[in-house]
Amino acid sequence: MNYRLIISDSAQSEIEKAIDYIAVRLNNTAAAMAILADIEEIYKEKEYMPESFSFCSDPLLFKNEYRKAVLKKHDYVLIFRIDGELIKIYGFFHTLENYIDKII
Repeated sequence: MNYRLIISDSAQSEIEKAIDYIAVRLNNTAAAMAILADIEEIYKEKEYMPESFSFCSDPLLFKNEYRKAVLKKHDYVLIFRIDGELIKIYGFFHTLENYIDKII
């Protein structure tokens, strides 16, 4: 089954801020491009098998059926939910961030 991917404005903004910080502030364009490639890989996997990603371990996020996709090569996570044929991405966070309060 093909799912349609929807990225919230806040998730898109967080991705852009992280990429801008890495590319401009840290002057590491290669790292920024690698993160974007990692995100794109997650997007492709989600379109076909979003159920393969685990639910969030936080009880409130779990109760509300939020899932997480940890980037394979970087310390970032995408938080999303499956709603019928839609995959809605709600956030993009560094794994050290307390993202629970930012989602709900």
